[in-house]
Amino acid sequence: MPKISVTVPHTLDQPAALRSMQNLVTQTLARSSDRLSGVQHTWVGNLLEISFKAMGFDISGQLQVEPKEVHVTGQIPLAAYFFQSQIEGEIRQQLQRALTPAQTTV
Repeated sequence: MPKISVTVPHTLDQPAALRSMQNLVTQTLARSSDRLSGVQHTWVGNLLEISFKAMGFDISGQLQVEPKEVHVTGQIPLAAYFFQSQIEGEIRQQLQRALTPAQTTV
């Protein structure tokens, strides 16, 4: 199985980054509930272990929130190999969006 790996730096404190990632995962799973089955996810401290089926394929991975960056690693089915860079790009974009501090307007 091909492996994916994405690291995104952030400027949030670690607890705020962890809350952002927990919210992102919750929202993503809710939005995707009609396309995913067998979802299992467990947070242990700053580490998420997740697995699910999508389009009949088993997918698993980890998300780890560090003080200055977030790491996502996982395995995708061989059939998704040609989309690996797109998958990593989408993950990177979602992480960056969730880890961007809220802008205040005056």
